[in-house]
Amino acid sequence: MGPPYRPTAFPPYLVPMRFIGSGLIIAMALACQPTPDAIGTGAVARDSAGIRIVLNEEPAWTAATAWTIADTASVDITGTSASPFRDIVAVIRTPDGAIAVADGITQRIRLFTPAGAPLRALGGRGTEAGEFEALHWLVHAGDSLLAYDLVLRRLTLFGDAGRPRVAELDGVGDLFITPVGRFRDGTVLMAAGGSVFPFPDSAGRVRRDSATLLRFGPEGRLRDTLARVAWSESFGVEIASTGQRFIAPMPRPFGRRTSVFVRFGGFGVSEGGRYQVDLYGSDHQLAMSIRREVKGAPVTPEAIDGFRTARASAPPAEGLQRQLDSALVRALDSAPYPGAMPVTERALTDDLGNIWVEDYSVRGDQPAIWSVFDIGGIWQGEIAVPPRFDPMYIGADMIYGVWRDPGEAPRVRGYRINKP
Repeated sequence: MGPPYRPTAFPPYLVPMRFIGSGLIIAMALACQPTPDAIGTGAVARDSAGIRIVLNEEPAWTAATAWTIADTASVDITGTSASPFRDIVAVIRTPDGAIAVADGITQRIRLFTPAGAPLRALGGRGTEAGEFEALHWLVHAGDSLLAYDLVLRRLTLFGDAGRPRVAELDGVGDLFITPVGRFRDGTVLMAAGGSVFPFPDSAGRVRRDSATLLRFGPEGRLRDTLARVAWSESFGVEIASTGQRFIAPMPRPFGRRTSVFVRFGGFGVSEGGRYQVDLYGSDHQLAMSIRREVKGAPVTPEAIDGFRTARASAPPAEGLQRQLDSALVRALDSAPYPGAMPVTERALTDDLGNIWVEDYSVRGDQPAIWSVFDIGGIWQGEIAVPPRFDPMYIGADMIYGVWRDPGEAPRVRGYRINKP
């Protein structure tokens, strides 16, 4: 696939009378294009240059067929009394039903039964094989676990006996690399790019960063470059530290950010600024574009006040991150707020290939609203996810993630997905 993946919208212009014949030719050509086909209760599809575009207007679910999330968690894991969770960066369910939890503070992967009984622990802080400096990502690879270290930039595969096998990324220079997902053939999708440090512009300016999607082999070798996509929005904030001053990139309030996920042999991209999920096949070519006509809510003074309050009351971080968070809170008074919020927050895929897209909202203690699209791109309907719950892994019948309550340690919860 070539650059960029988003179509460009050109502004309208006036057509002089002498070009009216050209306009007639264009109108005739458009009339000869395929008519959209109804493919569901509220969806139509059409093909454009080999790309299937699915435009959704109404959900397919009815009151009798809609999925819901159970009110009470079936899985509720708090760690142990001697070692509670501190910073959960990943939660997955392994094929044998165990719950694996990666903690970014302790640098350990801990496995539990669904009832919360500890099974074993892997990793720990350090640089030796099987240890981590910045544990960030975790997936299951058959009967094994595959983890990634942001600082050491290496993949660690823990076999069924817990023995680690390490693969350092090769051929990436100084690029900042974050993993996205694992393909069926064992290769790994990575995103290279994102916010640039120090910020390459003046304080207060906004920058939409980009990222390149790369495929790495399990041995850490770069196999292919797949796409270049828009990434997150940041703005410059001046930081003073140890007698030096520099401009640091900070997440823009109500800023757009891109979600990328692996699905079957391909991958999906959701840019956030519009309700659109682009699906790429195993050949890296755009195959389907799932869309809804939804506009972002306006950024009102009340929304800005709520954002500031929520950010100021967030639990303090540790080390350099605490200093950066304090600088961000101070900068919020004069931050470059956009006129409208993004449309979507992020996108995930479940074990069956359905796509879950989270609506963007400043929800506080309100449930998050997710929309589910089937493998054909048809919008099935909306699901309300419990407040203070951050989904990280969606199975065929359960959704797992982190539940946070101010003043308490985070905990892992799993809720049953009711499917009539």
